[in-house]
Amino acid sequence: MKCMRIDHDYLTKPINRSLSRVITFFVSLLILFLSANAVFFIPGIPVPFTLQVLSVLLISIFVEFKIGFLTFLTYVILGGLGLPLFANLSGGIAYFLGLTGGYIIGFIGAFLVIKLFSKKIENKLVLLLSGLFIIYFIGWLWLGILLKGNLIKSLIVGVLPFFPYDILKLLLVYFIWKRVKK
Repeated sequence: MKCMRIDHDYLTKPINRSLSRVITFFVSLLILFLSANAVFFIPGIPVPFTLQVLSVLLISIFVEFKIGFLTFLTYVILGGLGLPLFANLSGGIAYFLGLTGGYIIGFIGAFLVIKLFSKKIENKLVLLLSGLFIIYFIGWLWLGILLKGNLIKSLIVGVLPFFPYDILKLLLVYFIWKRVKK
């Protein structure tokens, strides 16, 4: 008499996949929070230095679309409702109306650009640069509006000081991606 063999993988795959997605969501949210609060300020520069660009690019390149989008959406909504998720343990709707609100919105834009063009743009370095450009563009534009239309000052205080550091973060993400891809 033969024993019937049960394929345990068949039974556990949906559970493991769902659990994996939930864990990915919470880990991504935690990474966004921690990176926002690895912060320092330079006198005269109203926008804080954080590791958010690093986390945004990592999540954008490695996390599947639905989970990544839900992560960014949750981060923005909970932070907007007042949970201290943003830089310097801040939150609230006023944060979006402040100097760095455009960059937070830019994170979602960067994620969408990276995900939507990931199949069309094979060069991941170009893809990551596109995402960084979106973060800068939306942040720069919003900061310029708040600085009474002074887009030059917005560029000087909201983009140029960060560019070399963000390029290093971008290159780190690129090299991590290349390493993981192997």
